[in-house]
Amino acid sequence: MPCDEVNASITKLTVEVNYPFDLEIQELPLSEILKHEYGKCKENGDLAIFWQFQYAVLCEFGYIMSNNPELFYAKITEDQWQAYVLEINALNKAINELAKYDEEMAQVLAFRDKNKVFTSIEDNNTNFFQSKESAKQSRIANKDKFIAKRNALLQ
Repeated sequence: MPCDEVNASITKLTVEVNYPFDLEIQELPLSEILKHEYGKCKENGDLAIFWQFQYAVLCEFGYIMSNNPELFYAKITEDQWQAYVLEINALNKAINELAKYDEEMAQVLAFRDKNKVFTSIEDNNTNFFQSKESAKQSRIANKDKFIAKRNALLQ
């Protein structure tokens, strides 16, 4: 599909789901794009969609990495992995807090808890978040769970 058609499709979909995706800022650093999207969602009074979208992105990212963990982990540093871990932790903290006040976020939390790859915080901290290498090994060992989690989003 040509780029113009892709951009038109993305624009159409974002209008349909009312997500503030702005093609004109896509050249900015990711942190700036996220700040912009967060600000727009806050302005629209719908922060839940921002967090739901970010959670879905992480599920999709986990799915992609699970299909070829060697390729992904070979291209990042330990510092980059730890930065990713901080982002996941921040997202999970936001979901936990917002679920107390927002029904849609409570549904995201319920989905996360129902479809978790690791059954305990200890598994997360010891096996997955400890280091890039332990994460790679955990992803290889739990490939089917990461794929099932992503596929559950599609149902």
